[in-house]
Amino acid sequence: MTISNTMENFHQHLQTWIGTDICITKHELRDQDAVSMQLHDVSYSVNPMSIDGYMGPYTLYLHGKGYVSTDMQGTEPLPTPYYEIPLEETTHYEWNDDRFFLKTARGDYTIARK
Repeated sequence: MTISNTMENFHQHLQTWIGTDICITKHELRDQDAVSMQLHDVSYSVNPMSIDGYMGPYTLYLHGKGYVSTDMQGTEPLPTPYYEIPLEETTHYEWNDDRFFLKTARGDYTIARK
């Protein structure tokens, strides 16, 4: 069952995953990233308007120790203790039992339990 959500509902559901291992996949333009992490916390920030529009008005932070998959089929540690996803007023949120989907103007993100 897939349910459309608001940011608040999405946050409530994602909070239940704290302490679990997750995989984050990002499809943005011609770029695809995959990150594995143990989710320690979830937070948001409200951002000032950026001149270039790169950062949305909000940012979702997925806190935890994680690794980025590389093109050479290896992994590297995340450069920060969190993974950030820029959010917009028009971000579309969906979830089912084991996956969250976020669709923004810039890209699509999937957050799945491992």
